[in-house]
Amino acid sequence: MFLKNAWYVAAWSSEIQPKLQQILVLSEKICIYRDAENQVIALEDACPHRKLPLSMGRMKNGGIECGYHGLTFNAQGQCIWAPGEGSIPSKAKVHAYPVHEKYDLVWVWMGDPTQADPKNIIDIPNFDNPEWGVNQGAAMDLHCNYLLMCDNLLDPTHVAWVHQSSFAQPATKDVPLNVTHTDTGYIVHRWMMDAEPAPFYKKVVEFQGNCDRLQHYEVRFPAHALIRAVFTPAGTGGVDGTLHEKTFVMDSYNFMTPITETETRYYWFQLRNIRPEDEAISKLMTEDVQHAFEEDRLILNAVQIGQDEKKVPNIDLAIDSGQLRFRRDLAAMIAKEAALSKQSNDQPDNQTDNQQTVHWHKSVNDMKSSVSLSKTAACKAPSMLSNLECITNPAMWARAEEQGGSEAKNPRPSSGQSVVFSGSGITVTWEESNTSLLELAEQNGLKPDQSCRRGICNSCKQVLVEGEVEYFRKVLRQPAENEVLLCCSRPVGRVVIDL
Repeated sequence: MFLKNAWYVAAWSSEIQPKLQQILVLSEKICIYRDAENQVIALEDACPHRKLPLSMGRMKNGGIECGYHGLTFNAQGQCIWAPGEGSIPSKAKVHAYPVHEKYDLVWVWMGDPTQADPKNIIDIPNFDNPEWGVNQGAAMDLHCNYLLMCDNLLDPTHVAWVHQSSFAQPATKDVPLNVTHTDTGYIVHRWMMDAEPAPFYKKVVEFQGNCDRLQHYEVRFPAHALIRAVFTPAGTGGVDGTLHEKTFVMDSYNFMTPITETETRYYWFQLRNIRPEDEAISKLMTEDVQHAFEEDRLILNAVQIGQDEKKVPNIDLAIDSGQLRFRRDLAAMIAKEAALSKQSNDQPDNQTDNQQTVHWHKSVNDMKSSVSLSKTAACKAPSMLSNLECITNPAMWARAEEQGGSEAKNPRPSSGQSVVFSGSGITVTWEESNTSLLELAEQNGLKPDQSCRRGICNSCKQVLVEGEVEYFRKVLRQPAENEVLLCCSRPVGRVVIDL
């Protein structure tokens, strides 16, 4: 699953030359090159005639000439010449991807071109600051899903075991983590006080003795990370500390580009607040960081194999809260984007806001009849469908109606069970008058995604940390073992939900 309406790193700027080459992003093949004006152009890498990759063609007169029959395309993807005596077919065009160069990287927008705004590319405040040094390395290819690297970069504890020769110190094993939700993603962070600097940082900090250390692990949607390391003399750090003039700060920026579901390209660089012109320290930091990233690659590649071959579900720990919440929110964003895209594709051009009509067919006694369903009529759907995917997927509505959709006969659980919303630190008691876990969450000031009430089934799912629930309505999409659909479930005994 990928979020399409987002900026992803396509390549380092230096990797794109005035020649055709193919890259793969979100499982889509892209022909990318620089034109005569040194502008980066990215086109769908398939000629519409016989689907030969355009990257196998040649650059000609400012466009791309297909290597099979010579169809020529301009930078907007429109065919401007085709062989034969007839006119150029109207469908002789390829998708043109919006691109933008920033931070020495080429960014590509994979979704609706009308929504592409370079202002939404991640902001890196000190990138052009002459008082900050920078070091970077080549992109890394990982044989794992991009979300495994996102997990890794929301997991400060892993350094205690994976990076023992570089980033680890005893405090990284057990100092409690804090999770902060932002408008753009999640931050997992903690201060570790009065500790010996980790081996990698001991080489670069400019003070002696113990330190106060901040681990700031932040991942922003869809897959961009900022790992901030702060080392300051012991006694000068912490949430309310006044940092020492010798405080060392390193901002590590990490950009995960999904290639396929099981392959990721990983771009990175670091900014530091000391010795900006010191090439020796840049080289040292690059080499040490590359070594640490190789340790990550070895682990994550093996984790992907383990996930692919697992016979029982993996478990989650309390330290996984930031990762699980990030995945939950990203999955909801992807589901919402897909539903809106489908609704847009299914919607006739002549619909109005007051009367959007969805045409669908269902079989009744081997006879087919056409039905027109308006927004008004949709509200009169059977009660079991009020929170399901009936508007955006009428076929499911028809199928559910044919199967019969009465409520399950399970009686409501009695009062007294504890319901813990661990992400918010709220513990409440289930009352017999409660109708669903979604209602209970809302009653206590929580605001889980309610897109299911707008026709996007499963958008209210959350991570079920502990306990068991029962469903009093038939669900169209069965949740995973460690997930719960709040809108149509009740607790069976004590439950803990990450919300």
